[in-house]
Amino acid sequence: MTDVTNLEELLGSDDETAVITIASTADLAFATKKFVLQAQLEKAAFVLPSKDHIPVLKHFQIEVSDDGLRVMATDLELSVLASTPVIAQERRVGTAMFPGVKFLQLIKEAADSDIHVDVHDGYAHIECGPTTWNLRLRDGAEYPDLPNVAEVEFHKINRVK
Repeated sequence: MTDVTNLEELLGSDDETAVITIASTADLAFATKKFVLQAQLEKAAFVLPSKDHIPVLKHFQIEVSDDGLRVMATDLELSVLASTPVIAQERRVGTAMFPGVKFLQLIKEAADSDIHVDVHDGYAHIECGPTTWNLRLRDGAEYPDLPNVAEVEFHKINRVK
């Protein structure tokens, strides 16, 4: 596991944001509301680097588990994990790496409807209403390891003005 010495945390309004260990790419599937996925991606996009020093860092690591949906991003100094328990019953547990800016823009431009994502053999098939997209994905094993979330101390931040 990579030793991260300058690790900061960000907390969303009601969602926990921290860091987690990343598994390699596996097939996954999930369906959720557009606004739920978009909110998670926007939180994690905060740390996507703008320079191409390490191209793999310009990607989101998305994990579907029995607990819900996690979107992770890192620039190796700051790591963000945005998670939500809100996910449809239609799901296949797994982890995949999505191109950050491209995936976020695609979701922003999608119709306000349910988003269905199915990852199989290195490709993501994304459906939203009558529109579909296919994205070729990178191997998740290239993504850097992050500290285990069990080792991170959480702090609640009140964002009320």
